[in-house]
Amino acid sequence: MTATENKNLRFTVYYRGSPVKIVLIPNQRLHHFEGKQTEEGYQCRGTVLEHLGHGVSRESTSWGRDCDGGYKSGDKAYCAAENLYAEENYYGDKIPRWEDLEASNYDQYAEAAGY
Repeated sequence: MTATENKNLRFTVYYRGSPVKIVLIPNQRLHHFEGKQTEEGYQCRGTVLEHLGHGVSRESTSWGRDCDGGYKSGDKAYCAAENLYAEENYYGDKIPRWEDLEASNYDQYAEAAGY
């Protein structure tokens, strides 16, 4: 058992340009979703943050439809508990140092065009 396994993990994320303090209790999964209509269709984004004991996992997905068809992108990342305040942004806020694990992209129009 690690020192952080039974502790709440606190960190800051940015949402719509503003800092948001997140507190995850052990084994908690936090889901966030937003979507909106656009002039050409719609766009959505979902994020899941999970307390893993030794750190936090983040899985984000964006999807939608525009005049060119459907599209989807996603990524998975991890931040060890000791790195939740490891980076400093432009405003001097301490933020997580995320380690990128994987990323994916799909574009219906590009696929149909053979890209």
